[in-house]
Amino acid sequence: ILPRCTYRMAESNKAMASVLYYAREGYYRHVQTVVTELLKTYGSDPALLFWKAYGIIMEDRTSEGIRELEGISDKRDMVLCSSMLLIHAHKKCKTIDREAIQQLETKIRSERTNCGEKSLYYAGMLLWLTGKHDKAREYIGRMLKLSPASKEGLTLQGWIDLTCNRDAFVKKSVKYFDEVLAGTEQPKPLDAMLGKARYYLSRHNFSHALDLLNQAVASYPGSVPALLDKMKVQLALQDWEQ
Repeated sequence: ILPRCTYRMAESNKAMASVLYYAREGYYRHVQTVVTELLKTYGSDPALLFWKAYGIIMEDRTSEGIRELEGISDKRDMVLCSSMLLIHAHKKCKTIDREAIQQLETKIRSERTNCGEKSLYYAGMLLWLTGKHDKAREYIGRMLKLSPASKEGLTLQGWIDLTCNRDAFVKKSVKYFDEVLAGTEQPKPLDAMLGKARYYLSRHNFSHALDLLNQAVASYPGSVPALLDKMKVQLALQDWEQ
């Protein structure tokens, strides 16, 4: 049995990895469901409220999503990503508020000149999820200059490179996951394990992918993303008995 503090860390790691997995896969209602449960535990955490708004906006419930963002758009570390998400929401509206978009763009230009690593991380994450890989790479590059050992930053850099459909970047994505997974920390960060397994899958190295996902399932019992990815690998292997 994991020590209590390690157990809590593992549960938090598993929950946030689920949020990121569902966001990557486009399961926006699942994002909202997981975040709603986390909000019951952690209260009105601005980052969780951001993810809730993200899930709502990506389901094209733009007015509701914009209202959700109003409470956090000026919170520390949330200004940049909230402004970007608000622009994304406004552009989805039938009637586009050009003036609001201009004001938000001005806010972004002002904020990004001296923002901290968390601001850069959340902004980079949103840019990546909305298909702006090069811009996301730029933001995470700046973040990693401020905090070179950030596991979250390195993991996100790996995912950006892995999913950009440019083989030179895909090939080097695994080094970021390896750097995160190289430490003695137990359990290993789940999102990095999923990323490295996805890298192996992209290289058709199914046995290594399966080994890693078996580790993930053992380290994070009940993790739906780990189980789903394991199922995908088993299907690729035609391992029907499992």
